Amino acid sequence: MAYFEVSILALPLLLSFTVVISEKEKYYMKAILPDDNSKEFAMGKVGPGISKAVETIRRENRLPQVEINLTFDHSNCDQTNPVLTFIDALKDDNLDVIVGPACDYSCAPVARITRYYRKAMVTGACLASAFGNKDQYFMTRLYPDYYGTSPPVLSIIQQYKWDMVALLYEHQYSYSEIQYCFFTIPAIQKDLVAKLNLTENDYFVKRFHLELAVDGNEGEYLENMLQEVSEHARSK
Repeated sequence: MAYFEVSILALPLLLSFTVVISEKEKYYMKAILPDDNSKEFAMGKVGPGISKAVETIRRENRLPQVEINLTFDHSNCDQTNPVLTFIDALKDDNLDVIVGPACDYSCAPVARITRYYRKAMVTGACLASAFGNKDQYFMTRLYPDYYGTSPPVLSIIQQYKWDMVALLYEHQYSYSEIQYCFFTIPAIQKDLVAKLNLTENDYFVKRFHLELAVDGNEGEYLENMLQEVSEHARSK
């Protein structure tokens, strides 16, 4: 802030008063998102929305004392690039808020160091339940975590009074993909035990990889897999 004093002469008294001129506080916002448009939170899909939000704040003067400097960088949905981007921004002293990353494997390392450096992190993803541990991860999520999938699944199991359950899901080999199923299944497993009192003998978890289908014969691969699952999902 810049301060200056102006003295004026007013009859019959000499008045002195202080006029305060405040400069806008600058906040540096870095959006770290994947650049692959096949991904749900790709920069090409959500980046324009973030830019529009910041522009609306400026145009409507919603934060008159704040100037937001928004920049974008690619996460590549890996564990390394977002951290390097974070460190580079810190080095240049131009980082206050991170928007993203969107992939769980990118979120984890960034959310650990934001706690140390006390920087805000806001994301619409990072849904793994482990991120609820605020002692380890420092972030604000705008969407429910994977436990949000569990209540409707448990409701169906209770309605039909099933006492044996098989959880079947597809898992990609690439860590650059957002592994929704991989992180959802453990949340359901935990609730099967905690809320329905099922034991490990009462439910069966099977993950499959269509990439393993011999000669691309996905039908035969899935048939064999379902035969295996059926042996664990029916009452004796």
